[in-house]
Amino acid sequence: MSNGVLATAYAFHLAATAAWFGGLIFLAVLFPGSAAHLPQSERDSSTVSAVRRFLPIAWLCLAVFVVTGLVQMSASPRYDGLLVLRNAWAAALLAKHLVIGCMVLVLAVQTWYIHPRLERLKLGLERPDPEIVARLHRLDVRLVRVSVVLSAVVLVLTAVARANA
Repeated sequence: MSNGVLATAYAFHLAATAAWFGGLIFLAVLFPGSAAHLPQSERDSSTVSAVRRFLPIAWLCLAVFVVTGLVQMSASPRYDGLLVLRNAWAAALLAKHLVIGCMVLVLAVQTWYIHPRLERLKLGLERPDPEIVARLHRLDVRLVRVSVVLSAVVLVLTAVARANA
């Protein structure tokens, strides 16, 4: 594989990491502080709106991770095959992929359960129940926080893999 292709894969992988992790940090840490002055209902609505706008970016980052990660993995002399754990690099990479799998599940729940349900409630397509709406808002915020923690774990596992490369 050419150095140019590999360098491009690294660049896009890092850019997707920055977009994903930066977006999550914004949603979990910075946005709540800037919306703190709003009444609770407006704060919840604004948070849901911000997360909903971030979801397509998150899915794009995931697609970039898959493509660029496969390029990087195939170029590595340490890669011996799926589930072949002959070294610390391979073990860290497998752990990283398992954590990313958890992140994908969180993203899927937000994309295909929480936000469509909130939209149906908002449009009156479901009987509006303030308790359900509040519960969905809380779950959405918790899942963003879980994603931040999982992202940090991925970064640590990446560092472990790089230290053992």
